[in-house]
Amino acid sequence: MLDLEPLALNDNDEMLVNSIAKRIYDVRCRIVHTKNENDFDNAKSIYPFTKEANLLNCEIELIHYLAKRVLIASSSEFQL
Repeated sequence: MLDLEPLALNDNDEMLVNSIAKRIYDVRCRIVHTKNENDFDNAKSIYPFTKEANLLNCEIELIHYLAKRVLIASSSEFQL
């Protein structure tokens, strides 16, 4: 289980954006930061090929969607 805070879907837009940003940051920290390699079973880190790593599909889809939206929103027409 990823043990992440649920998104604030019923709150206002600003709270939802903050909730999504915190969720992405929490997932990133659990992937990137390994505190103690000897404590593999008790660590909150997410390691490759584990059950938790397999549960990241929804998080990856969310990040992929948001990245596309940012690229579209910040793009401009290509001119030669």
